[in-house]
Amino acid sequence: MIEEPQYLSENKINSFKKNTCIFCNSKFNTVVKEGEKGTISRGGNGYDEEVDILRIKYLIQDLDIFSFNFEFPEKVAKKFEVKEKEMTDYFRQKKENEGRELGERLEHKIEALFHNLQLGDLKFICETGAGQYMAGPDIIEGCYPEKYIYFCPVGLKSHKACWPASFKVPKNKPVSFNLKFEEFLGHLRKNPQFRDYKALFRGFPKQLNWAKSIDLRITAEPYNPADYI
Repeated sequence: MIEEPQYLSENKINSFKKNTCIFCNSKFNTVVKEGEKGTISRGGNGYDEEVDILRIKYLIQDLDIFSFNFEFPEKVAKKFEVKEKEMTDYFRQKKENEGRELGERLEHKIEALFHNLQLGDLKFICETGAGQYMAGPDIIEGCYPEKYIYFCPVGLKSHKACWPASFKVPKNKPVSFNLKFEEFLGHLRKNPQFRDYKALFRGFPKQLNWAKSIDLRITAEPYNPADYI
């Protein structure tokens, strides 16, 4: 499993987490709310330590926003696993026939291909948010108390004006709907940040053509800053 971004930089992922529209790349107005203190338990092997923390929220102030997440249906997710294994086994057998092992570079290339087909970097954006502890650079260590950063709302963010016409609109409650991968990728690539995303699949037309026809499921919801204060 790949644990690092393959297309976006870490800074760009944090920008999309915090206050950047996924479809136009412009930023929402954001205010920083600091001052909520608390403690967490940390330790192991029978020893727990109470650590003082300070929670910091990056709170989007705009109302012209929808937040959303996505997932692939279970059958599609399993198909991704099967196809990745088939591809890895094919190249491994080919290399063995040539008297060589499957190199780490080629193995990583296959992993990265399927990570990108599954929009893995976008999943990194959706993984953390309000009500969840941050990981990596979002924990500011070496200070007292430790600072934990939250981004509100959770998930991918879109201006209402950028919300594609074919997408269902979450008016007063969340809505879920299916969408073809190819259509979603088309909307995503209108953002200059993702214009070259298809270049990731050069040399793999068979895998890209298969992915174009699969469904992904989007869950979108309206946003009110008052819900996070």
